[in-house]
Amino acid sequence: MGKKLKRLAAFGAAAALCLSIGMFAGCGGEKGEQGEKGEQGIQGIQGEPGTKWFTGKGLPDGQTLEGVREGDFYINLNTNTIYVKGAESWSLLVNVNESNNVSKWDGTIPGWQAPNLSEQEIIANRPVSYVVKEDLKTVDIYNAEAFAWFAYRAVIGKTGFNGYTVNLHCDVDLDNQMWIPIGLGARSNAVGVAFQGTFNGNGHTIYNLNGTKFWSAIEYGEFTNPVTEETKTGLYIPYENGIVKADIEIFANGDREIPYGLFATTKNATIKNLNIEGINIDMEARRFEGDDGVINNLDNKGYFNYSIIADSVAAFVGFAHGDLTLQNLRAGRKGGADFIKNCQAAAGIAARIYSGKGDADGKTGEYGKLIVENCENNVAITGIAGNGDTIAYVNSVNAYNPGGNDKTGGIICDARYYSEMLIEKCVNNAKLTGHNVGGIVGARQGTGSMVSPSRITECANYGEIAARSYGGGIIGFRNVEQNGSNAVYVISDCTNYGKLTYRSYDYKGTGELLKTVSGLGGIVGYFNLKSANALIVNCANYGDIEISNVSNSIGGIVGAIDVNNLNNGKLTLSNCFNAGTLSCENGNINISKDLIYGQVINKASMVEIDSFLYLYGLVNAGSFKNLSQA
Repeated sequence: MGKKLKRLAAFGAAAALCLSIGMFAGCGGEKGEQGEKGEQGIQGIQGEPGTKWFTGKGLPDGQTLEGVREGDFYINLNTNTIYVKGAESWSLLVNVNESNNVSKWDGTIPGWQAPNLSEQEIIANRPVSYVVKEDLKTVDIYNAEAFAWFAYRAVIGKTGFNGYTVNLHCDVDLDNQMWIPIGLGARSNAVGVAFQGTFNGNGHTIYNLNGTKFWSAIEYGEFTNPVTEETKTGLYIPYENGIVKADIEIFANGDREIPYGLFATTKNATIKNLNIEGINIDMEARRFEGDDGVINNLDNKGYFNYSIIADSVAAFVGFAHGDLTLQNLRAGRKGGADFIKNCQAAAGIAARIYSGKGDADGKTGEYGKLIVENCENNVAITGIAGNGDTIAYVNSVNAYNPGGNDKTGGIICDARYYSEMLIEKCVNNAKLTGHNVGGIVGARQGTGSMVSPSRITECANYGEIAARSYGGGIIGFRNVEQNGSNAVYVISDCTNYGKLTYRSYDYKGTGELLKTVSGLGGIVGYFNLKSANALIVNCANYGDIEISNVSNSIGGIVGAIDVNNLNNGKLTLSNCFNAGTLSCENGNINISKDLIYGQVINKASMVEIDSFLYLYGLVNAGSFKNLSQA
């Protein structure tokens, strides 16, 4: 056992006891000297004679503690954090709170007295468990109260934490309180309020994230901005915290799309080493009566409606601008009851990534990077068109557009407009339902100049894929025209174990069945080549694929291959294996003889298949069943 571990064994119980009773004088030895800041030293830890303890309400400062030497200890009474003195500086040893129970949030924001106090006075009221080190550009969060303050600063203070690293030092139970997301904003105006730093969860867990309460609390009408005291008309949440009453403005796109997640929006951000469990997000489209003279007159009822839909919804990140790095994240508990439903563009980890840095929508200018590593989804996700066989039908702008914007992904929903992408070692374990559905990525669309190949590698899907249009075990829908010499899309060493299904459904609730053009594939549901080269290598499908009441294109590896507007794009399938059973009931399917890929669509008669489709080392161990004749 090393010297530091011996010390820990000697003082661990004594330190915990001292912390629990809130005093240090007399613990483990006699009183030591007083430092220049009044810190009280306590020396004489049993087994380590001469070791000193220093206490205070700030951070350890070797310059102002008399007699401090290597091997001494310091306790921050605000955070119950123990530091040990090294040869040249102090280093964090342990936070005693971390061994206690989960820190539970009561739903209030501590210290908020806006708009009665100045910005400086508000900051002065922040919890002592929220520690800012401006010189290091770090924020340390030690309990739920501090975590709530962090979110408040992001939403009301409109602090982006640009360049800061935020460290979480405890588990936090949000207790199903209404969670107003960090970086509250929308796709078109999130640049000003998006989270722009690094959030390190240090392996901790956030429990009971409730977006349903947030959604139901949104109102439309006249409200007062809590910071500027300006009266506005629009979407807001009436917030009350003790004696404090303030209206929180909700930003929405012109087409009323609102993102949501622990982080609603990010910009050039990194989120890592964090778990979220107990996810409750149900955001069915809502309409508000109110004549603003702009919104379409819906349903010919003689009044104007302000309609909103949840677009870009995920456990961690709703909408991402610029670069995004996601590492070691877990959404939901395996076998748990976590869910996200009634959302357009939803995913377990992050929903939409539009990395363009030239405009607020993320579609132009320099494109950013998307890096996703070691992430896991256990959240059952149901898109707008996925409530059993019937969905609520709303005749509003962009809402419930069958086969349109609804996308669902286990890890990422909609990734587009980036120069580099790596999704590695990610797993989906939950059932996913929607129009365009992928176990790892729901849809990859858009254009961009790639500086390196886009890669999805060593990923696996175990969840059922229930698609209303296109569905794939790894990617549901891939429609992209990439530019640059490195415009190569690689899916390698990926496996699907989940069942894939397509069934026509009654989307209006009138008995009328919607039968969309579709494609189901064990790895990719739909591939549009255009100008990019694509390679699927060392991939396998073990999931059964079933369709009913529709004409469909299915394949053990790829469903539909679209060569419309083909511009030198090529698809190579190499060393792939299918063991799934492909079946059809009351419908027609298009499929290759070896069951590996489905129909090649939009192919001109003069274009030969072998000019754009290359097949090597493919093995099929599956079979086909016509259930209508069974």
